[in-house]
Amino acid sequence: MSYDRYMAICNPLHYMDIMSKRVCMQLAVASWINGIVYSTIHTAIIYRLNFCKSNIVDHFFCDIPPLLHISCSGTKIAEIIVTLLGTVFVLPSFYFIVISYFFIVKSVLRIPSATGRRKTFSTCVSHLINASLFYLGGTSVYAKPVPSSSNLLQMKISAIFYSVFVPLVNPAIYSLRNHQLKKAIKKKIHCIIFLFNALH
Repeated sequence: MSYDRYMAICNPLHYMDIMSKRVCMQLAVASWINGIVYSTIHTAIIYRLNFCKSNIVDHFFCDIPPLLHISCSGTKIAEIIVTLLGTVFVLPSFYFIVISYFFIVKSVLRIPSATGRRKTFSTCVSHLINASLFYLGGTSVYAKPVPSSSNLLQMKISAIFYSVFVPLVNPAIYSLRNHQLKKAIKKKIHCIIFLFNALH
């Protein structure tokens, strides 16, 4: 998405040539392969651990940090591998998004009219908000692969944030540019305010 927005804003005349169906498919396949390899390596790491303590995972789903927490094997190597995997597979996409938006913001600031700047940047805001929320939640969970007992609650809240809340608000975030939705939201807010004032 960030590359698509970058091409649309920074190289609009070459957009159709560069962002062909083939390139879009290659980007999609690359992200799928990235996710499959990442999760396969994680599964292999967890599969090699011994679990002789409690069989109760103190979490909403079988995620890596809580599984490392209940393992009775030495988890130091697994922790290092989890951190390295995040560095190799997750951080480059984050940096790619940041660099893309850096060039997008530079291009948007060159637009002479305020209306043009607002319209152009509004095409990117939805993706930027969504990516920021996802990376903030995910980073707070996986920054420390083995949580202490006191951090388990915070890790659960962060996991709910990035795995439930972000996808839940995703349609709303991407619909913010829809004028009919904006009108409907304003109408509902005015109705609620009117009812609230009528009751008081």
